[in-house]
Amino acid sequence: MHTAYVEILFRYFAAYFLYPFIQDKRRVNRYTQLAVLYSAVFGIVTLIVAIAYLGGNQLEKTTWPNLTSFKIVKLPVMERFDLFVVAYLVISVFSVSLVLMWSSTRGFREAWRLKQKYALFMGCIVLILSSEIIQYHSDEENFSKSIRTIGVWIEYVYPLFLYVCTRCKRNFLKPEKGAET
Repeated sequence: MHTAYVEILFRYFAAYFLYPFIQDKRRVNRYTQLAVLYSAVFGIVTLIVAIAYLGGNQLEKTTWPNLTSFKIVKLPVMERFDLFVVAYLVISVFSVSLVLMWSSTRGFREAWRLKQKYALFMGCIVLILSSEIIQYHSDEENFSKSIRTIGVWIEYVYPLFLYVCTRCKRNFLKPEKGAET
């Protein structure tokens, strides 16, 4: 649940950071919709396979249900197919982490006029310290639960806050019609 939520939130915010760098803005909508369709179909198929293979009770207790289902795949070329799946997951998580770190450093640069290099150093220090502080699985679960709660508030309240701020900024910065310049 946590990984799916982070990926959805990542796609939602990454689109705003990556959009200014897209050169052909007219054609991007089609490919974006195809990517969303692919992700939705892949997620539904994965969910159906996990429910069919594990069932309801075992699905709640299993930490990595998809990895458990990949352990039953027997290919003559590969002995352990699940190791390739883990390598794929590491690569995909790494790429998502890189884009998230880049977009956060860019956000720091735009919001607080902080150089991206210094924002990157601060982000790395925060990641290292948080990985040292969180040592037990229960701590990680509590941290993930609180981050999910905060993320939901940010996802729904933050865009409204930005809308109100931009409307107020437009109203205050709008020049009066009769004013001399």
